[in-house]
Amino acid sequence: TEACDSIFPRTSERVKVYLQKYPADPITKEKPLAEYDLVENINRGALIWYYVGHGASDLISSEKLFTVASSMKKLSNAGRNGLFWAASCNVGKFDDPSIEGLCVKLLTERDKGTVVSVGASRKSYAGFGYNDGLLYEFTKALFRTKKSLSVGEALMEAKIQKGGSNSSHYNLLGDPALKLYPEAGSVSIDPASLPDSLNVLNRYTATGSVSGMQTGDVYIRLKEADMKEMVSYGTFSGGQAGMNIVRPGRSVVTGASSLVNGAFSVSLLIPKDAPVGMSGVSASCFAASNGIISAKTIDTIKIGEYTGTGTIRGDGKGPAIRFYLSNNVPISGTEIPNSMPVSGSATVNRKTTLTIEIEDIDGLRLNSVGPNEALYFEVPGLSGRRYIESVKDVSGRPSSGYFSVRLDELFGSTSKNPAGEKLQFRVFAMDNFDNSTSGLLTLNFQSDSALGLNREQVYPYPNPFTKETRIVWSTILPADVTVNIYTQNGSLIRVLKSIGVTGAYDPNANSLWDGRDERGNKMARGVYFYTVHIKGSTVAGTANASKEDVLRGAMLRE
Repeated sequence: TEACDSIFPRTSERVKVYLQKYPADPITKEKPLAEYDLVENINRGALIWYYVGHGASDLISSEKLFTVASSMKKLSNAGRNGLFWAASCNVGKFDDPSIEGLCVKLLTERDKGTVVSVGASRKSYAGFGYNDGLLYEFTKALFRTKKSLSVGEALMEAKIQKGGSNSSHYNLLGDPALKLYPEAGSVSIDPASLPDSLNVLNRYTATGSVSGMQTGDVYIRLKEADMKEMVSYGTFSGGQAGMNIVRPGRSVVTGASSLVNGAFSVSLLIPKDAPVGMSGVSASCFAASNGIISAKTIDTIKIGEYTGTGTIRGDGKGPAIRFYLSNNVPISGTEIPNSMPVSGSATVNRKTTLTIEIEDIDGLRLNSVGPNEALYFEVPGLSGRRYIESVKDVSGRPSSGYFSVRLDELFGSTSKNPAGEKLQFRVFAMDNFDNSTSGLLTLNFQSDSALGLNREQVYPYPNPFTKETRIVWSTILPADVTVNIYTQNGSLIRVLKSIGVTGAYDPNANSLWDGRDERGNKMARGVYFYTVHIKGSTVAGTANASKEDVLRGAMLRE
């Protein structure tokens, strides 16, 4: 694995779980902490998971690092499935119906596991001339060739290079046409925007472009320099031996933004406990769009001391946490400032998307530097803890960032119907001075066939208003909506109609009142009343989803 580590793209995050570093249970000799770390990293979304060592058809390592019987139950990586390769004996056994092999189980288990598993279906041999060498050639074929090979092509190339009967025992289970790293184009970062020396508690805005991409997502991660380390282990003869490994540096800070017309701008605030004086800190930029990626790494950065004036204290408050609801498509950073957050509870179904805004003037802690956990969410009874390592910028709010969660991704492909259930969506956030906050939103699940109107979230925004206001509503399924606006004496002055939409911010929604009547006359200052009629849409095929709802309210024009 150390040889493979030198081949992986420099922009990739590498995590190493070496059994020698973990204590053994004095009775069973198992190492449960190693299993915990491995499962935790798989659940975070490991693209590639390599194992080198002893194994059997239903487990890897004598210490039970991962087993079919126990570890499989702890996986929750639906939608974040990757490739597993076991350089070990029998782990890839698939041709004996009496055995539930690990590679097969990882591939076939619902809502968890892998999309590709590679392992030997017979006895195989350790060493660079056998198992280790085949894995190395596979990795080299994936990441060192000029063209992006599929996993099937990479395995074929590895077997050609390595040869021998040992290689013939290895089989690929899954889609051989899958391309794990389809790289194209190139990333350019303006050196003036991200200089070689970065100071703690200073904010930098890295700008640049990506050739061959017009739209997509861009992430920049600052990481400490890698460190060499000697790992000791016991031998079969009872002695001690050691091996040199490269311990990947910890993340310092991560930022994210959208790619617009091939250009990006990513904000990074260097945390106060970044490694001052460390050279060789790397900045990795990773862009992704429609299944294509592009990446670049700069490793000449040095972290400097705080250069401001006064005592470094912060405001002593944790981040503000706000929840927003949408359907299928997340709310964007430009829409958040004009959207009203929900609080307490919300009506949802599996098609709902939650957008979470985190705001703190002292900067958001989005890194693994230090002992504290930074930003994560969890839904007890549905999803375990999931860490958020980057957020996108909110327009006009330099101290804010946001991330989105599609509830259907938490359910995976399960057919479970959560209608009638109440689940708690919990968020934990921390700023750069270790001030923390937790947020809670109770999710009231409706049937996937219900309109899913949030009655408590129908309102004019802003209110009071001067020039214009938006009548806000949100449904889970498309609906036909009519907004009637009245004067204080009950005269109908304006009708706003929307067909087959899921909310006031839908591109096809007609929800903005400009303060004029149907003839275009500007209305006077004062109080106006409105009614919102919401029913299933004939055009969208949801006419029978529920009966018509009518909601009423008032607004003030100043």
